[in-house]
Amino acid sequence: MTDSAALIFYHYELPRALLALVCGAAMGLAGLLIQLVIRNPFASPSTLGINAGAMLGVTIAATTTTHMGISSLGGLIGGLLAGALTLALSKRLGGSSIHTVLIGMIVNLGLNGLAALLLLFFENSLDGLYIWGAGNLHLHNYAPLKSLAALLLGAIIICIPYSRSLDLFSLGESRAASLGVSVQTMQWFALLLATLLAASVCSVVGMISFIGLIAPHLAAGCGAKTSLQKGLGSLLWGAALLLGSDLLARALGGNTISIPAGALTTLIGAPCLLYFLLRKKHESAAEPTKHNLSLSAAFHLRPKNVIFVLLGLSALGFYCTLDYNSTQGDLNNALLELRWPRVMFAFLAGAGLAASGLILQLFMRNPLASPDVTGLTHSGVLSVVLVGTLVSGLSQWNTVVVSIVGSSLGLAVILWLNRGTYFSPVRLALTGIAITAIASTITPMVFALSANQSTDALMWLSGTTYTATPISAVFYSVFTLILITPLAFTWRWLNLLQLGNDWASSLGLSLNKARLMLLVLVSLLSGIAVALVGGITFIGLMAPHGARLLGFSDHKFLLPITLLLGGTLLIWADFVAQRMLFPYELPTGLLVSLIGGLYFILLMSFGIRVQK
Repeated sequence: MTDSAALIFYHYELPRALLALVCGAAMGLAGLLIQLVIRNPFASPSTLGINAGAMLGVTIAATTTTHMGISSLGGLIGGLLAGALTLALSKRLGGSSIHTVLIGMIVNLGLNGLAALLLLFFENSLDGLYIWGAGNLHLHNYAPLKSLAALLLGAIIICIPYSRSLDLFSLGESRAASLGVSVQTMQWFALLLATLLAASVCSVVGMISFIGLIAPHLAAGCGAKTSLQKGLGSLLWGAALLLGSDLLARALGGNTISIPAGALTTLIGAPCLLYFLLRKKHESAAEPTKHNLSLSAAFHLRPKNVIFVLLGLSALGFYCTLDYNSTQGDLNNALLELRWPRVMFAFLAGAGLAASGLILQLFMRNPLASPDVTGLTHSGVLSVVLVGTLVSGLSQWNTVVVSIVGSSLGLAVILWLNRGTYFSPVRLALTGIAITAIASTITPMVFALSANQSTDALMWLSGTTYTATPISAVFYSVFTLILITPLAFTWRWLNLLQLGNDWASSLGLSLNKARLMLLVLVSLLSGIAVALVGGITFIGLMAPHGARLLGFSDHKFLLPITLLLGGTLLIWADFVAQRMLFPYELPTGLLVSLIGGLYFILLMSFGIRVQK
């Protein structure tokens, strides 16, 4: 071996391989700990918001300093805070496993919105962060490797004495407690240790997805029964998966293209995740969740009064958007022609996303469901990003078609994985979480490797109405009217579905027919909204909540008020986004994410109650 080859091996190849082994093993152990103590085979650091928190922490640190140590510390703190937030909110709601994962996905949306906002405002100083965030194992020195290895070794040593207690979690919390396990203490201990491992890895190498979810499954598939055996298997499988992914990424990229290792872990993990979902087909289609969530009505108002107020607020938002900084003459006419289509886009997209959220929350028996969490929005965004990298100059009309096809494909996967189960709420939630995790992981990777990393593309990904034109606004209005008209006549179906599967069937409703039609409408409304305004989140969560908090439960009134509330919210959010930093414009989707995140925390604290 020549001197140059030896230098490359010892200072580049060896530390990179060792880092892959250590990080993969750490993520495998973190995923196992999470799955054991919350008894959910689809939980992982990605779905609990830990990875997104670490990414946000690194992004915040990178805006103030270029020192690697400070950035890693920011990622560690961000991951820990995000994991703690998810766990605290989940505990507030009773700790049900499916609710824990749903909360984690919503926390993911809010934190990713904050990170995207920083990437827009500090585009120059954060150049290249997308590629790093997709999972980059390039190592400049051995210091981070030594720290991660020491942390992993310490975690292994700590976990071994508690392996029997972890075994007892498979019997259920009550039985484990009767056998002497301090259930709550053990849960917090294991989850905090898993969060520390995952956040540390993400703060050093970026987003490594699916390793923590897949490795425990592979260990169990190899015959591991006890938690000690599963722990050893998860360590080995996690290390092998990440090292193999990195080697394959480097082989495919060659000397010209740098493919992040995280991209390959996603391509490997996504099919595995769908396979595990298929194996769960035998699960009951009844309501297996231990806890049910419900919203407490804060008011009891008259429907006509609420509709009148919402129409007035929409009209006022329309007027304010058209009138601000008004001028005289031809310039004013030009400004009006630019502004009124944006108001139409905002109202129609808000109404469509709100209707989608209302139906999805009804199907899943869970007010935390929305198009963002169930994967329809993200599959539409991913399809546009994928086609946009292959076809230059994608027109707005083609974008609409691509987005609807993407959302429809997401819906097709949901229907296929839930066939024969009457669209069980739990299975729908798990399928949506899987699609969201896959799409939201692949999208930034594809974007990072594409040549179109312009501010306009980032704006669209973040959600904006700036692409609106008079022609597209008219088209959107007609298309939405076509979809909303049949939806307006389904309020009796929605009322019956609200009673549950057995009651709805006994009262003459064809469950599969009704749910299929409603889900098709949801995918179309979500798809066109994504195509025209990008990744707008939380509207589908907030608008149905707002209507229910006003005291409405009958869908004859709940449906139109939800539509109006969603449209009104997005009109005002778009207006504020345009005016907040004038003459610069804040993406509407990011502003909605910030508002939605604050709303979500308040809702967890005061608005939702748990029924046992």
